[in-house]
Amino acid sequence: MAAVREHVWPLLSSGAVKPIVDRRLPMSEAATGHRVLDESTHIGKVLLTTG
Repeated sequence: MAAVREHVWPLLSSGAVKPIVDRRLPMSEAATGHRVLDESTHIGKVLLTTG
């Protein structure tokens, strides 16, 4: 954890490294998100959002 905090977190905080987000889905579409993951048709993260 200490190494992640020291070496990785600053890169994320500064924006030097950004996660790839494939799509954002509302929590009500969680089943769709799971289907996308199961089908492996995504490139990047599939995020469930609230609000």
